[in-house]
Amino acid sequence: MRSFSADQALVYAAEIFSSRYKGAEFCIAAGSIILGLGTAGSDLDLVVVHQKLPTAFREAFHHNSMPVEAFVHDYETVQAFIDGDYENARPTMIHMLATGVAIPAPVETPRRLQCYARMLLEKGPERTADRKIQELRYAATDLIEDLKGDRPQNEQRAILYYLYETIGELRLRHGGRFVSRGKHLARSLEQCDAEFSKKLTGAMESAHRDGVSQTQVETISSLLESVGGALFDGYRQEAGAERRKEAKWLRVSA
Repeated sequence: MRSFSADQALVYAAEIFSSRYKGAEFCIAAGSIILGLGTAGSDLDLVVVHQKLPTAFREAFHHNSMPVEAFVHDYETVQAFIDGDYENARPTMIHMLATGVAIPAPVETPRRLQCYARMLLEKGPERTADRKIQELRYAATDLIEDLKGDRPQNEQRAILYYLYETIGELRLRHGGRFVSRGKHLARSLEQCDAEFSKKLTGAMESAHRDGVSQTQVETISSLLESVGGALFDGYRQEAGAERRKEAKWLRVSA
């Protein structure tokens, strides 16, 4: 699998923009390749912006063997995605816009959009609601209890993957940070708290390799304590009004 430099990716981004998105005003080339962090498996992210479209869409394709993901928007849909990112504290679109490179060379409109995205990143997320923090603490507590059982290693590993994401997100939210998933979670956690990240990763790696031990459970439990602690007794979460539907099952003959 071929790897690409940032310079090559920018050349390809300009070619794609001029040939594939003729009605668009500009695009932002973004992602790991543009940031100099690309690997052989990295793709090029493009946020393509029109003045007006019937609907936003996302598409994937190859250009000269380089994988590309394009997020195609107009002024209003890109705002909606930015708002959704910010409300959920998951700045996927915001980060692409803030850290990407405008094509063609930035004029007023893309400059405004990138300044807006950078302003939101600098500001950071709104305070996470107590309900969400309690939800994460409860989920982490439940997963740690699952690890204590006598389980086959494949089940332990499945629990560990989910537990890493849950405790990682809890640490980021506890620290007033935006949250991430996948590789971006690992990077964000390292930036937020390098020592926490090292302990969590070490416990996960040894448990994945050798099976879960009491020592690893204690390490993970101590990390949970540092971000609010275990939560089980007294936990209660009410469903919202939208979680109510007509009882169609009453019309089924028994």
